[in-house]
Amino acid sequence: MRHSSLAGGESEVIEEKFLVKVFRYDPSRDKKPRYETYMVPAFSNLTVLDALIYIYENYTNLAFRSSCAGGLYGMTVCNQCRVKVNGKSCLACKTMATKNMIIDPLDKRKIIRDLTIEM
Repeated sequence: MRHSSLAGGESEVIEEKFLVKVFRYDPSRDKKPRYETYMVPAFSNLTVLDALIYIYENYTNLAFRSSCAGGLYGMTVCNQCRVKVNGKSCLACKTMATKNMIIDPLDKRKIIRDLTIEM
């Protein structure tokens, strides 16, 4: 089986799945933040951004930012998709997904919703 990746190429499907735990919080509706867990197919070359898009398209209306598609098509990396993965700040479009990821918004920023923060 083949999967067309965001990079415009094709990625080979690996039968494995990644467990992805994502910070969820909507200050207008939720009393406190929580984590939700999702299963994401482990495609080769899967980025954190690919995993977030998969979650958005297949599970829920997860809020996160992305704009430049990882610097593809001659665009400069925009820094919009910066999140924390397993406690370390990274660009979701450039960071490879791993098993058992925990994805959080950046620290010390006002949360608009889920992984979307005030810039």
